[in-house]
Amino acid sequence: MKSGKFTLVFAFAMAVSTAAAQTPWLHIYRNDDSFTSRAASEVAELRYAGENVDDWSESSMVLVDNSGSRTEIPLSAIEDWAVGADVPQVYIVTDTPAEDVVSKTEYLRGTLRVDGCGIIADVPSTAMGVRGRGNSTWRPEDGIKLPYRVKFDSKISIGGMKKAKNYVLLANHFDHSLMRNALGMEIARLLGIKYVNTMIPCDVYFNGVYKGSYNLTEKVGINSGSMNDVDEANSVLFELDDQMDETYVFTSTYFNLPVMVKDPDLTEEQFEVWQADFTEAERLVKEGRACEAFDADDLAKYMVMFSICGNRELRFPKSGYIYKTRNADGSGSLYHFGPVWDFDMGFGNEKGNNFTDIMDNASLPLFHGALSIQPGVNFFSMLLSQTEIKAACDRVMKEFVENGGPEKVLEFFDGYAARIRPTWYRDMTAPKVAGWRTYSLDKDYIPRLRAWLAARLDYVTTSPTYGVTK
Repeated sequence: MKSGKFTLVFAFAMAVSTAAAQTPWLHIYRNDDSFTSRAASEVAELRYAGENVDDWSESSMVLVDNSGSRTEIPLSAIEDWAVGADVPQVYIVTDTPAEDVVSKTEYLRGTLRVDGCGIIADVPSTAMGVRGRGNSTWRPEDGIKLPYRVKFDSKISIGGMKKAKNYVLLANHFDHSLMRNALGMEIARLLGIKYVNTMIPCDVYFNGVYKGSYNLTEKVGINSGSMNDVDEANSVLFELDDQMDETYVFTSTYFNLPVMVKDPDLTEEQFEVWQADFTEAERLVKEGRACEAFDADDLAKYMVMFSICGNRELRFPKSGYIYKTRNADGSGSLYHFGPVWDFDMGFGNEKGNNFTDIMDNASLPLFHGALSIQPGVNFFSMLLSQTEIKAACDRVMKEFVENGGPEKVLEFFDGYAARIRPTWYRDMTAPKVAGWRTYSLDKDYIPRLRAWLAARLDYVTTSPTYGVTK
């Protein structure tokens, strides 16, 4: 930057004049824990000020927007700059004044609008309701960045996703990189897992107040944007999660798994039938006949995906999904693993309440330490010990490596990191709150995460157990 202090003004004008379909933004990355960003159309004037432009301590850049507001930035504080795309902007406006949502059950009525910034199609102001969601990330009393559930009055498509009434705005509060969920979904996609959510990075504004960087995505469920081709009348979607906060829940007979019915809405009689069906599937696993109850290839992809991601939530388990569609006469079919969801505890993100560090050892088995006695460990270890499942895992890993999977994962990482750089800076330099959201701008965090991922890929692809067990 120092070698060409006037280059920014000239390059900004040239870049805007040659911009493609994406809405051009000016991003100024600073070394004083600040970030300045404006849509090019909002910049009325960009110039330098100072009596001696050769003296950095006395010179500054002045940005004037269309309203006449003036921002002056010392040249010495400008670390880097770029003219390029930004992420889509999501604007939520409630009918009654509110600083934020306060409930996971009661919706606030209002409208949602999306400025796609040339990345996705704009969405005009559309009637909807918004409420909170999540488990460990739902902490309104702490003033942290909250996750949202949005429900439209009728089905709409956003960002190319299938039409649906319900969408989710993931806050990624525990993820200092803001990348883990998108990265996990891409790995699942590369492995060929059937139901994989779309992750659209975006900035969210609630009644005019910036809330932070989010992922806009489908709500997981049957007859939703994520699983809209499933026969709801003859299917069930179980969630393996120790929260046990759905209407119908049970602890499984053979492995003490926490099982909830995610979808569809069932009668008591239907629930009992499906519970008995799952119990029978567990019995077959216990007898070494897992392939008579579970699709081996789906399970193999699921296990390999969790291990690559280092997502230890499988141990409890948490956020695990299994679905099944029976024949019309109630017979046959296998259980399938998926959709995939929630990578907050993946990719080395297991240290401390603020999740600001990355585990040094990328070569730890997925099931290790004191938590290796959890129900999920017993269940999945039993599955992996069976010959047919082990052979399926061998096939999945071999195909992943031969198809350039590790290289594609790192290529996606680099592209996504560049894509979210503006929103990452905006989120990391936003005002912090006491307690949980205390991390600040750490420019080395994403490179450290990439190094961890590269080491993890090396370990998992050469481990005889795919990094699941020792």
